Amino acid sequence: MVQIITPDVREHYQDLLDDMFRMRYRIVVEKWGWDIPGIEPGYDKDQFDTDDTIYIVETDQSREKAVACTRLNPTTKPHMFSELWAPQCNLQPYPTGDAIYECSRYFSDRAAFETKQDEFLAVLRTGVGLTEYCLEAGVERLTWLTREKLYNVAIAVWETEPLGRPWHHEVDNDTYIPATSKIDITALTKQRATLPNPNEAVSFTYRPVGAQYRKAA
Repeated sequence: MVQIITPDVREHYQDLLDDMFRMRYRIVVEKWGWDIPGIEPGYDKDQFDTDDTIYIVETDQSREKAVACTRLNPTTKPHMFSELWAPQCNLQPYPTGDAIYECSRYFSDRAAFETKQDEFLAVLRTGVGLTEYCLEAGVERLTWLTREKLYNVAIAVWETEPLGRPWHHEVDNDTYIPATSKIDITALTKQRATLPNPNEAVSFTYRPVGAQYRKAA
């Protein structure tokens, strides 16, 4: 089940968000070895988790535990590209605008799944939720810093181009590419086609009862 958590309904999902922040810490700090200034031990909530952040969270069957996630931030306000990654954009400047959001912290918790296939499907559902939210909210483009191997997946789904050359991150010994992707119905169709039951994909991303997606403008 994918939950799309916008600022106006965040108070109803605090327990799930707390679990997501703990999951993020286990992965980015304990597994990958990142040093993130200002966060609490065991809890990866950083300066880019703001009042404007939208969270897309894949949960387990109980809907209480986060097993995959990503977040979106408006590029019209300080975000990771403007504050951290601008030097990596050596092919073209990172784009900003009301209809452009930054995507970050997109990953899954391998330990939560019995098989790699189960994990892969959870990541796919999270991506479907991401694209569906963007289409409804008027987000036309995303920026993100993606692992090189995931960049090759992204270009098969979204119309994607690099903002900079690949660069090696010594801390986690991986290669990253700053990129921007176009969000359109073609991308959503491709994503749905990768799921076992494409017609069921929409049911994963219905908004919570009583909630309204906030327009990006």
